[in-house]
Amino acid sequence: MRVQEGVRKTITEFELKATDADTEAESIVFSVIQAPRHGTIERTFNGQHYRQISSFTMDDIYQNRISYNHDGSNSLKYRFTFTVTDSTNLLFMVEDNGKEVCVCVCVCVSVCVDSFITVG
Repeated sequence: MRVQEGVRKTITEFELKATDADTEAESIVFSVIQAPRHGTIERTFNGQHYRQISSFTMDDIYQNRISYNHDGSNSLKYRFTFTVTDSTNLLFMVEDNGKEVCVCVCVCVSVCVDSFITVG
């Protein structure tokens, strides 16, 4: 994900997505286990007011309610990490381009943020 320094960016399904054939999107829950060093993960409740959060659903992503708000510091690259669960199944199959990569108990997702400055 690429974010301009000091700017809020909506996290879309193109940056973060988890699906499960037998689970609705509102039951797929992401939990932040390593918070961002240079910003916050936030949820909007009405499109205008944002609140820092530590968990959210895939439905929140689909509805464009989740964003990353960069703190404006001078940073080039860093990560924050999530776990994802459907609150039902203990095992997950991770696929990459339609091929099974692994079966695991917990799925961790790290998002790498490239921040940049626009000169203009």
